[in-house]
Amino acid sequence: MVPESQEALCRQPPLEWWQQEVFLRGFEKLSEFSNVDIVLVEPQGAHNMGSCARVLKNTGFENLVLVNPADFRNDDAYSMACKAKDLLLRARVCRDIDEALEGVKLVAGTTRRKGKFREPLLTMEEALPLIYDVSRRNRVAVLFGREDRGLENPVLSRCDILFEIPSDEAYPSLNLSHAVMVVCHNLFMMSGKKAEHRIVACPKEDVERMYEHLERVLRLLGYGDPDRRGEFLLESVMRNFRKLFGRTSLMKKEVNMIRGILTRIERKFQEEG
Repeated sequence: MVPESQEALCRQPPLEWWQQEVFLRGFEKLSEFSNVDIVLVEPQGAHNMGSCARVLKNTGFENLVLVNPADFRNDDAYSMACKAKDLLLRARVCRDIDEALEGVKLVAGTTRRKGKFREPLLTMEEALPLIYDVSRRNRVAVLFGREDRGLENPVLSRCDILFEIPSDEAYPSLNLSHAVMVVCHNLFMMSGKKAEHRIVACPKEDVERMYEHLERVLRLLGYGDPDRRGEFLLESVMRNFRKLFGRTSLMKKEVNMIRGILTRIERKFQEEG
């Protein structure tokens, strides 16, 4: 029997017309994490729920489950969710953990505390590959506890595995949305999603022409003067420039910028005759 006060927390006002449009836009596509439920157990802060919705959308997740939550259909939550309002508005609201875990094959709980109800406690590196592999063909739930005291023993007893998120011992407790981000982002990276490579290296021929141009200008500046062992100095400087620029994988616009500066130096010498 759910206490009346908790029932009140679970009741949410009906969606406004604009909320319904945002809600429906969220069904346009399914992600590869459609089998993973991110379950917040009794979350207290609307801002945290909004932030978690944004985290899910950032990392390709779509199933936010709220167990006995505080009110979240308000400006505090919307402002933190930003463009993830659709995901927040279609969050599945459950009265208790039993309802939240219907149809789930693997339940993983997060905890920072240790004790007899929290053993065996896996590392995140041990738990996440298991979560990812099982979710390929089965429904998985990852549980996060309320902000002030985490997951309590009755909920912990429903978990198949427990794992901790590494943090500094001086202050190990993470903000709820931060904990969700760490877990979701690591699962996201396991899926092979990587940032698009935007650095296109300049063709080698153009880089070599830049080095030839650089050597010409250095000779104008007095490097290579045979009276002062200049050739040795010039070779040393050019060798160091090649190492310096070689580490940076110069782009075309950077090579053009360097050659533009070298051209200005040459013109200055010509003007001064």
